[in-house]
Formats: sequence, structure tokens, C-alpha cells
Amino acid sequence: MIPIFATVVAWSLTFFLLGLLGYKILRRQWDLLSFNTLLTVGFVQFFSLPVMLFSVTDVTQLITYFIASDSDWNMLAVMMLLYVAVAMAAYRFGRRFEWGQKYLPKADLPVSYGGIIIVLGVTLVAIAITIPLGFTSYLSFVAIMFRPAFLAFAAGLATVLVIKQPRNLAFWGVFLFILVAGLLISMSFNYGRRDPLGIFLAIVWVGYWMWLRYQPMLKQVGVSAIGGSIILIFLLGFTAIRGDSRAEESDVNTRVKQISGLLSGQRQAFDINNFLLVFYQDSALNSAYAISRYPSTYALMPFHGATYFVVNPIPRVLWEDKPIGIGNIFQNQLRTGGNLGVGIIAHGWVEGLAFGVAAYAAFFGIMSGMLDGLLRRSSNNPYLIAAAGTGLGHVLAIPRGETSLMCVLWAYGFMIVVVTLFLTKLVFGEIMKALGPFGFGSDDPANAAGVAAIDAAATDGSDAHHDHFAPVEESLDYGDEEFLRHRDELTHGPDNAPA
Repeated sequence: MIPIFATVVAWSLTFFLLGLLGYKILRRQWDLLSFNTLLTVGFVQFFSLPVMLFSVTDVTQLITYFIASDSDWNMLAVMMLLYVAVAMAAYRFGRRFEWGQKYLPKADLPVSYGGIIIVLGVTLVAIAITIPLGFTSYLSFVAIMFRPAFLAFAAGLATVLVIKQPRNLAFWGVFLFILVAGLLISMSFNYGRRDPLGIFLAIVWVGYWMWLRYQPMLKQVGVSAIGGSIILIFLLGFTAIRGDSRAEESDVNTRVKQISGLLSGQRQAFDINNFLLVFYQDSALNSAYAISRYPSTYALMPFHGATYFVVNPIPRVLWEDKPIGIGNIFQNQLRTGGNLGVGIIAHGWVEGLAFGVAAYAAFFGIMSGMLDGLLRRSSNNPYLIAAAGTGLGHVLAIPRGETSLMCVLWAYGFMIVVVTLFLTKLVFGEIMKALGPFGFGSDDPANAAGVAAIDAAATDGSDAHHDHFAPVEESLDYGDEEFLRHRDELTHGPDNAPA
């Protein structure tokens, strides 16, 4: 059983973090969908919630390869508190760190229907190119890195089209084709849930930043609840079938047959075991193992995560002793049957004990703050928003681990999309520019009511009373100021011109 101190910390952190998210989002001080939201929800899912559930369940009946002592659980609880405190402070700093934000990619391409269609066409060609690379050879490294990012990016761009023209059946046809084909491709020759999850998250992500962000809060909550339910149903369904065949045998036809069996009732998505696999995560327990064994039994590994991130693309045939992931190391030490999600606290602990945990919290807090700040200042750029929305399944899994690998999969995928956008602009930029712009995000006249609420809060920030479900005041750095000014210039001319 979990000791009382760790139990209290787990329950308190779960309700505190979820309550803080709800409070900040309802007051429009944080965005409903952001890197901070995903990392916070991921921490709850993989740390505080499992420990909370373990406190009311005999963990030894669920996980048997390691039994943590009371002191291990209690030290883990202390590290959880440390991580949350540092990450929250670092996120606040990262949101204001404009000097760092200006060095992040901008993906500045002309925004138009034609432009998006051109970029979408280039992306679909890129996806087609990755197919012959295979799924199981070394060349599949490129596909593993880039194909999921292209699939999610294409789904995001298709979402832009159907939101801007919801009555256009051709756009809906493109959207549904990309969704269905993308899900089948991402589930083929693959056990993992993150790639297909990333497609769903990309659609929701772009839909939020383009449209839902500017709607009344009641609509935001309702639409998000529907989207979240769809994603949960998918996760439960895929969890039920993903192990029915070996990864190398799970081609598209096999997955179609398995999905058909799921829809016909031969397999049950809502089986209790599927819920256990989704919610009873072992990352917290694996972090407790790290606390138990490092440095008393095994030597610390400073900067292991950063080294792994940098050298990961180097083929192992060229560097046989290339560093392996902490999950593989723990797998060998514990003699488990598969790679382990060791948890972000374990990564920090094995690199530098409590200082390492704080360093990981500071890094991801600052990075999420910078990325969220960039998104707020680029809310009229569908290319950047869709590019940032690739690989969000990996972002959600960063607290679970392999943390450095999740960063590799998201960051390298994001970078290849940005490079593709740069090359597309070089070739088709003038054509895209000639096709004419349309309003997007904070520049969209259809979003005037929501933008007005953001504008009033960003320039006023007063505590005036608001209707319960109306947009309410936001923090001064919410971030649409530049594009609100740009929109006003388009409507009324520059500040020195007559209105």
C-alpha cells in the first residue's frame, strides 16, 4: 500500500492541478489547448493520478516487477511537489521570455485557401514518399520520425479548410480521406497509441486555435468534452485490438479486420482491463525504482537525456555503443518484457537527483511557456499552428517517458514540417501570395466577439463583473496584441492615419 504522506500528496496534486487548469482556462488566463495544458494533464495522468489510484488498490496485483518501499514512495512524493513548483514558476517566466520566442520558427507563408491547398498537396506527396521506405527496415527510421508528423500536419490543414468553409463537400471529402487513411497508416505495423492519437489531437488543436478559442466559454467546454470523449473511446478501442497481432504483421488489412471485429462487438472497447491499461500507468512506480537504486546501486548518468536527444539520429550500425534510453536500461535491470516508461522524475533523478528533477521541470516549463507565447502571437498563422500541433501524442507522453525520445519524435517531426514549409515557400511562394488572403484566428472578422474580449482584457485587465459564461478578463500577456493591432490597421489604417 502507498504510505499516507505519498497518498495525501497524490490526491492533493491531482485535484490542485486539475482545479488550477480549470480556473485559469475559465478565466481565459491560460489556453484550453496549449503545451502547458498537455504537459500538466500528462503529469496528472502518469504521476499523481496513478499514485492516487494505487492508494486505493493493491499495486502488487497490477505490477509485480518492483515493489517500492514507503521511503521510495515518500521521496517520490517530495519530487512530485518539487517538479510542479519549479515547472509552474518556469512556465510563468517562459511566457514572458520574448527574446527566446523570437528565435523559434515562424513558418511565415501567405495564408489563403489556395496556399493551404498547395501546402497540403506537398505534404501528401511527402507522406507518399515515406511509404516505400517501409515500416521495419533501417530506412523506416525516416518514416518513424517524419511520416506521423506529416499525417498530423495534413489533418490539421484539412481542419482549417472545413472550418473556414463548412459547406464545401470537397473539403470535407479531403478531410475524411486524410483522417481515415492517416489513422490506418499510423496504426499499421505499430503497437503505439501516440501516432494515431496525434492525428486526433492535431484536429482538435487546430480547431481550437482557429475557431473555438474565440467562442463563449460554455461552448469551449462543451465542444472540448465531446472531442475528449471521442479521443478516449478511440484509445480504449485501439487498446483492445493493438496486441491482437505482432507489430510486423499488423498491416492495413489486418487492422481493418480488427476494427471490424471491434465494431461488430467481437471485441469490447469498454472492458475494465482497457481502462486499467489507460489509467493505471507505471511511470510513477518506475520513478520510485530510480529513487531506490540511484545512486546507491547504480551510478548517476549526468546529461543522459540531452546526449540521447542529440545523437539519436545517428545509425547504431555506425555507432554500436550509442547511448540507449533509460527505459531500456531499466528493462535490463528489472528483466521486464518490454521497454518501460520510466517517468520524467526518473530521468531527472538518475541524471542529478533532486537538482536533476528541478532542471527537467525548469526546462520544460520554460519551453512550454515560450511555445505557448509564440502560438498566442501567431494565432493568425495556420501553418505554424498546424506544424506545432504535430506529434502532440508525444508531448502528452513527455511526463511518462522515454522523455528524451518523446522530445526527439516531436521536435524532429516539427522541424521537418518547418523545413517542408520553407521549401514550399521557395517554390510556390509567389503563387500563394497572389491567391489572396483570408482571415484566420485573431485576424478573422468572424471571431470579432471573442477577439474583442481578449483585446479588452489584454489592454485593461480590470476586475469588472462579467456574466458567468461570457468571456472574462485575461492576464496582461495573453498575447494577441500584435495581431489585434495588425487587424485594426487593415480595417482603419495605421495609427497615424485617420480612422
